[in-house]
Amino acid sequence: MPALRRVGGRKGPGGPPAGGRSVRRPGASAEIQLREQGELGRLLASAEGYLVLDEERRRCGRLDHVRYERHADYPDEIVVRRGFRQRRVLPFEAVAAVDRKNKTVLLRIKP
Repeated sequence: MPALRRVGGRKGPGGPPAGGRSVRRPGASAEIQLREQGELGRLLASAEGYLVLDEERRRCGRLDHVRYERHADYPDEIVVRRGFRQRRVLPFEAVAAVDRKNKTVLLRIKP
């Protein structure tokens, strides 16, 4: 199983490796998309403390925790800690990939 999970976005420089798994594939069945969202949610749930990088691979902070409110199989939001008190809440859709080997979360947003 590859360590990097891809959630939509672009291939090529700045994006996750093309070998990752796409979650929002045009034409993919709803069942496959939900299963892949659940897999990414599982990876995020165990990624507390991982370094969070924007799409240009600049540091945004560390993953503090994930929030489950509407969905049970994947989070609605992630909370990124910047410094001691500052927190940033981002939607689940902003997550491009989770790399367990390098302990990083890659976002599809600019800082």
